[in-house]
Amino acid sequence: MRSGARHGVAIALILVLSATGCSLLGDDPAPAARAPEVMTESQLREATESVVAEREAALLSGDRDAFLSTIDEDALQFVATQERWFDNISSMPISHLSLTVVDEDHPDDKEASPLRVPVDFTMRLAGFEDTSVTQRLVYTFTRGVDGLVLAADRDARADERGDWLPEPWDITQVVVRHSDAMLVFFDEDTSPYADAVMKDLEASRRSVMAALPDWSGKLVAYDISDLSNIEKRSPMSLAETGGVAY
Repeated sequence: MRSGARHGVAIALILVLSATGCSLLGDDPAPAARAPEVMTESQLREATESVVAEREAALLSGDRDAFLSTIDEDALQFVATQERWFDNISSMPISHLSLTVVDEDHPDDKEASPLRVPVDFTMRLAGFEDTSVTQRLVYTFTRGVDGLVLAADRDARADERGDWLPEPWDITQVVVRHSDAMLVFFDEDTSPYADAVMKDLEASRRSVMAALPDWSGKLVAYDISDLSNIEKRSPMSLAETGGVAY
């Protein structure tokens, strides 16, 4: 047993030495991580505008991979919400869409920096809105080896100051059903009932058209599980609300 034990130790030492020899003689050492290059404030500004332009182009062309390539892949939760948001926007009938960097100074904002940029997201629902609607975002960038990537697109304090109320497509996966006259948003829980809801909405639409012949007859409706943000848009409880127009 003792002889066998010594033999085993010798084999182990030979294997260790052999492995060490391969490492020393053959393999090149791993290259050191390249540090991000130092950028001036004007260069940072140009880089943030470039990322915003890339995101706008990806949205307009429906290029999901290009859109997601602008995001910090280490921000896993943000990546997931951006995947969902892109899919939602891509499923909607849109006649105008833009992302615009806003020139704004915030002397009282202690967190203001070249890597925190206000961006206006402007969108118009084709056939259902006469004018575009603009939503203020706050892009927060991080610096990677290959340039800037986006780590967040909202700021809680800015949302509170602006009384921001998220749309259904901001907070959940939506299922879009639309015709020439109706655009309706469902979610995962309500989409199984979409056919029945669309039928009821069409009947209601015709009733209103009979009473108000000058109405265009077009409507946008939401049938989603989380009604908390929609309730904030109406002075009445949803149980008492027959319809809300903007």
